Amino acid sequence: METNAGGAVMKRVLLAMFIILFFNGCNGPEGAWYFGEKGERSFFESRHHKPNLYYLYKDGVSSEEKLKDWVACGGDKKGISFPWNEVDVKKEMRPNDIDNDHYRYLAFKRLQAKFAKCIKNKGYTRLPKETVDKMYESRKIDGKWQWVRIHSSPPSPNE
Repeated sequence: METNAGGAVMKRVLLAMFIILFFNGCNGPEGAWYFGEKGERSFFESRHHKPNLYYLYKDGVSSEEKLKDWVACGGDKKGISFPWNEVDVKKEMRPNDIDNDHYRYLAFKRLQAKFAKCIKNKGYTRLPKETVDKMYESRKIDGKWQWVRIHSSPPSPNE
């Protein structure tokens, strides 16, 4: 009688690897990383990831005005991402496009390009991550992590 001992061992090893990877990938210092602090915030709102809005700079513009411009160009109301959904993408598709992933992707890229052009036309520039990291820091205020601006303008390259 032949047994499949190797297969049983392999299944146990794979299960152990899955469990280890699952818990290491989903758990961070503040709870599950995808949900931020114990489900209070999304991954994009966590204290480790700055909203996309923070990467835009225009001299002399208040945070409120920048958010207003962001929303006017098609960004979401929190300044985190682009709220385009399947309906928006399908509207952006051209008449001869086939409804498949490739053409939906191209339509999504056109929406992104329109957004970028709108933001640029309003006079904003996109700052590199290194510069934004010097302009903002994460602080716990009233029990919640918030991004606090520590420089009013981009620091010089020597800072």
